[in-house]
Amino acid sequence: MTQGLMGVAGGAAGAGAAPGAGQQPSSTPSPEGDGGRPDAPAPPAGGAGQLAGPGGPAAPAAPAAPAAPRGGRPVPATGRRAVPGGRPGASALERALAGWRTELASLGGPEPLMTAEDLRDGSLELASAHPSGVALLLAGRPTRLSHLFREAGALEEARRRARAIRGEASALADEHGLQACVLAVGLASWHDEATGLTVSTPLLLRPAELHARGSGPVDYEIGLGGPVRTNPALVRELQRRGVPVDPAGLAALSVHAHGFDPAPALERLRSLTRVSAPDIQVKPGLLVTVLVDVARSLVAELDRAGDELAGSDVALALAGDAPARTRLQSPGAAVELPEGARGVDPDDVQVLPLDASQRRVLDTVLAGRSVRVEAGPGTGATQVAATTVAALAATGRSVLLVAGQQQEAEDVARRLAARGLGDLLVDATGSVDPNSTGPLPVIPVDAPAPAPAVAGGDGDVVAALGRHRAALHTRRGPWGVSALEAMAALAVLPPGPDPVRLAPAALRAMDAAEREKAAVELREAVDLGALSARVGDTAWSGAALADRAQAAEALDEARALRDDLLPALRRQATVLAGGSGLRVPGCVADAQAQLDLLARVRDCLDSFLPAVFDRPLTPLIDATAPPAQRAAGPRYGVFERRRLERAARELVRPGVVLDDLHGALVDAERARLDWEAWRAQDAAGAPPRVPQGVPAAEVVLDQVVAQVSALSAVLAPTTGGGGLADEPWHALTERLGALVADSGTLADLPQRAQLLAVLERRGLVPLLEEARRRGLDPDQAVVELRRSWWRSVLDTLVAADPALGALDAVGHAEASAALAAREKQRRAAAVHRVRGATALSASAPCRVSGPLALSVELASQRRYDVVLVLAAHRVGVPEAVLAASAGRQLVVVGDPGGPTPVRVAPRRSDEAPLPRGSRRSVFDALEQVLPTVRLAWQHRMPLQLAALASAVPGTTTGERAVPCPPGRPPVRLRRVSDVTGRPDADGVVNSPDGEVAAVVDLVLSHVRDHPNESLAVVALTRPHARRIADAVRAALPARPELAAFLRRRRRESFVVTDVERCADTVRDAVVFSVGLGVTPLGRFVHRFGPLDDADGHRWLASVLTRARKRLTVVSCVAGEVLEASQCTSTGASALRELLLSLEEPPATDPLEPLRALGARRGPLAEAPAPDPLLARLSDRLGGRGARALVTGSVPDVVVLPAGADGPAVAVLTDIPAGTDDDPVGDLVQRELVVPEQLGHLGWGVVRVSARELFDDPTGPVAAVLRELSSGA
Repeated sequence: MTQGLMGVAGGAAGAGAAPGAGQQPSSTPSPEGDGGRPDAPAPPAGGAGQLAGPGGPAAPAAPAAPAAPRGGRPVPATGRRAVPGGRPGASALERALAGWRTELASLGGPEPLMTAEDLRDGSLELASAHPSGVALLLAGRPTRLSHLFREAGALEEARRRARAIRGEASALADEHGLQACVLAVGLASWHDEATGLTVSTPLLLRPAELHARGSGPVDYEIGLGGPVRTNPALVRELQRRGVPVDPAGLAALSVHAHGFDPAPALERLRSLTRVSAPDIQVKPGLLVTVLVDVARSLVAELDRAGDELAGSDVALALAGDAPARTRLQSPGAAVELPEGARGVDPDDVQVLPLDASQRRVLDTVLAGRSVRVEAGPGTGATQVAATTVAALAATGRSVLLVAGQQQEAEDVARRLAARGLGDLLVDATGSVDPNSTGPLPVIPVDAPAPAPAVAGGDGDVVAALGRHRAALHTRRGPWGVSALEAMAALAVLPPGPDPVRLAPAALRAMDAAEREKAAVELREAVDLGALSARVGDTAWSGAALADRAQAAEALDEARALRDDLLPALRRQATVLAGGSGLRVPGCVADAQAQLDLLARVRDCLDSFLPAVFDRPLTPLIDATAPPAQRAAGPRYGVFERRRLERAARELVRPGVVLDDLHGALVDAERARLDWEAWRAQDAAGAPPRVPQGVPAAEVVLDQVVAQVSALSAVLAPTTGGGGLADEPWHALTERLGALVADSGTLADLPQRAQLLAVLERRGLVPLLEEARRRGLDPDQAVVELRRSWWRSVLDTLVAADPALGALDAVGHAEASAALAAREKQRRAAAVHRVRGATALSASAPCRVSGPLALSVELASQRRYDVVLVLAAHRVGVPEAVLAASAGRQLVVVGDPGGPTPVRVAPRRSDEAPLPRGSRRSVFDALEQVLPTVRLAWQHRMPLQLAALASAVPGTTTGERAVPCPPGRPPVRLRRVSDVTGRPDADGVVNSPDGEVAAVVDLVLSHVRDHPNESLAVVALTRPHARRIADAVRAALPARPELAAFLRRRRRESFVVTDVERCADTVRDAVVFSVGLGVTPLGRFVHRFGPLDDADGHRWLASVLTRARKRLTVVSCVAGEVLEASQCTSTGASALRELLLSLEEPPATDPLEPLRALGARRGPLAEAPAPDPLLARLSDRLGGRGARALVTGSVPDVVVLPAGADGPAVAVLTDIPAGTDDDPVGDLVQRELVVPEQLGHLGWGVVRVSARELFDDPTGPVAAVLRELSSGA
């Protein structure tokens, strides 16, 4: 790994603590080949400053801060300038700045002033080295320790010191981005009055690197690089004493054309101090050591940034200013974008593949909004960061990338370099190593090429695939349902014949709520016999009866007519007809007409003599007509008219005066004519006469007519109709009898008739006829209604959107291939756009810095458009505030369950352990300040490993992950039978021999079975890690295959490390060794080393998330040995639960582990029931002998052969819905990334569409069985 990627601390760089004489190196070097290094950075202890939450000001630092000097004086936190007053939040910010200054002052520990003990124990002295080796080193050539130290004892001691220095330097580089390993030249010494000790500090500093070499006893190679600089601590001391010094000129004296010669610089320093500081002794010296001094420069930079911080909403919000927090959280909070960044389509500048949640981050950043990103291990934090850097560069915006871990910055650099964009980044040393971390599953990007087209399609296959998914999941129309929901609903309903299709108008008027109302109405109608009683089956069928009261009234009317009224009317009508010489009436209407005629004849005879009916009255009527009506009649002369009028008056009964003679004659003529029409044949020539009984008959007639009219209105909708008055006497009598006899059907008839009318208005008559034809019961009728409704909706949706049926199995495969080609082309086009946008730029658009090296980046007072903080859980609030002061927009990416920030100064063996978790991360502080986006997909590890890590409190590994196939568990427990060991002074048995041997055996097995996969061994404690490394090294002479494995050059070398230093170690396979045993007396001491710290559970989670493929846990002790009451820390309790879960006996059913994961992981537990279409597929496969499980996550269905062993098939469908905010990103994830991940883990993959499962599952079942057979 390039240790200088994030730069050095500039003028503030200096010496830090080094291990004591008897101290073992904090990390054992890995037995690795050339170019390897121990990938085990030691997280130093947390700083002494304590920051309050974002809602309040920072609290003062702990009393212990700053740390006691090691021969020097603490870094002062004074000399600050006040925040400009008169601004909102100034008072809160001033209080917060005081706490931040104190916290920063304690970060770097003491100044780099070394005591004699430090010179003896914490450095690698080269003064006694072989002159030829020293000359080779000063000439700039990499030099091995074996060339510098020829005597065996001296060489062994030099290797021990180099090992310790390299471990500390690696930790500082990886965790803080500090290049701490230096070649210190010359020593200036004086008596320090504050401590009473003689302190020394180097004159010149030159960056150095230590590399492990060799496959036997590890040798170390020293390499020099970077510019020579004057020690800032010495410059500060000289300036304090009033000695004029030019740091750049002094350093320049040591550099000449033939190499590096410090003698002129030493002589110059002697001349400067001889008069002004005679107590300073300058003597030659050449040593390799670790020097760190960043506190003073960071405090000074914080003071200088007061104006910027007073105008920074982020700083104000962190200081507790409520209005600033409100502004940051408002939906419209965004910085003003430059002209070239407005309206940019994120897809046009996306150089790397992103899932939907990652794409959401990119969209937010490009829109100018500050954001907090929760990125658990393996969810793609650096993928998002690299893509964001490139996208911002393409839009002309500058970026300051602050990485809390060196590995994060190097990973971003590698991802950009893989796209040919490595020159977008520049660090303080100008060096980027894109090969420092391992490969990631990314889609390669070639040069832009035209996207393929679909044969016979619209030329855009990707759009066709997207339209197909959208058409499947989009809810449409007045029904608010999707085609997929319609197919799923039909799959749940009982099968049957092809259902009746509802008319379009009826379907549009019936949404789901109306359908259920109709179902209730249909059920009631069927219960009331609507299907069994056809129209016309009974006398009352179809009668217009609204309720039972009307039915009872109609029945009473029918009974009264049949029994009393109708016979009475018929008898009286017959008698009257016989007495008057008229025909017998045949129906009620005839009787009514005949009685009316008798009444009119009676009225005429009351006014006229009987002779009025002897002859036609037409001439008399014409003659008596009013003048206005005469024109239309015959024309009579005056005398003729008078004669006719006189004749008319002669017909009037004596004593009767008629006001309207003409009208009376008209009525008489009509009566005469009607009488002639009703006259019986045997009464020809008889004059009209009115018999007695007419009034009584009229009374009966009125009753009959009233009831017949009412009953006719009720019976009008029936088959017989409502014309009862016109029916013959016998027919009417029979119908009335039938009505009375059918009285039993009247109880439910009104409600049934009403329901049928409603169903008819709903357009369900065809459905009723079908239900009647098939003789369905109420439940079946309701099912048929739902089947008809869903099928009609589905047909309507399919007809309205051809995309639903545009892709069959072959077309879907072609579309997926075209999508992959399209994605490659679009990513390549984005790369070319970025190159074009940055081709003429005078400087790289992104500068990289560690949080403690910010003083170098901020010294130029350059402003950045975006400040991007990676691994923000490892970055303290003061450093992040400094970084934010240089930018207009802030993006923080961190792991909610990751380790918290730690202090810089390395621990000495004789120092008390520094408290961990004493510094709050900016990631936690911004939780309620900035809007948060969570990365959802797990891209590194399989689901089983992600679920295992998620069991540790506070750990997040994403919401979605791809599992390993059943039968290939990615995690297993290796129990060691030899559990005893020798306890230490505290009674703890650490690193039992049996467990060390078991770990070595696992390493050898990995070399034999998986030689092409990377491997890491992580021990719980550092002593255990050293023992394992020594054991592996001891096995090298007898194991040539192991030596070959270690010599092989690869991006990811074999490493042995401990839990506190494994955060940047990601390998294909990881062996986690607990290393705790029981005493010979069988006693286990419940002390768990780093797991007992406040961050202990975070270290454990870090171990569990380091493996890509396999994790093996090695332990001498069983989980049951760890007593719950004795596991007082969160880390210890999590370890106990881990061991207990791994000790559970394996399930007899290979699918059971996936079911268990469904109970632990959110996505598998969200669905309350399997999707009906997938359940149908599972049942069909079960019927063919296969074992299937609907997961509710990825993959959609897991299929195993009937036998105990065999390949596993993952079925992917288009059933899961995509995200609304990024359908393209979700489509790429489902169609391209997930199948690739499944194949990488050993699954056979079969794609099935929902339409295939709905239309005919036979084809998908056959495809799955073929895949099972091919993998067998």
